[in-house]
Parts: sequence; C-alpha cells; structure tokens
Amino acid sequence: VVASSELRLVQEAIAKLPDGYRDVVVMRHIDDMSVTQIAKVMGASENNISVKIHRGTKMLKELYG
Repeated sequence: VVASSELRLVQEAIAKLPDGYRDVVVMRHIDDMSVTQIAKVMGASENNISVKIHRGTKMLKELYG
C-alpha cells in the first residue's frame, strides 16, 4: 500500500514530465497498455514509443529520486 504522501510525490513528479513523455509513461505504467497499443493511439512507431517510455521513466526516476 502506497502512503498518500508518497502517492502525491509521484503524481507531482509525473506532472513535471514533458507532455509527450508524460502521456506514454502514464499509458504504459498506470494504464498498463502495451507499446503496440500506445503506438496505435499516439500514431507513432513502436520504436519511437519505446524510446519515449525509456526516457520518460528515466526522467521520472530523476524527479522522484
């Protein structure tokens, strides 16, 4: 169980991500969508989405600590 203060910190870190990264990180890690599904929704290649997920997750880790 995640404490409400910790959840708030994660939400704040996610909100600080650039739009393109925030969207794919949320779809992948929160909505549990596959890279293929995200690519279809975003109208982008799977490779592009994979890179954005990787970079966005890295940014999120740096923001959240």
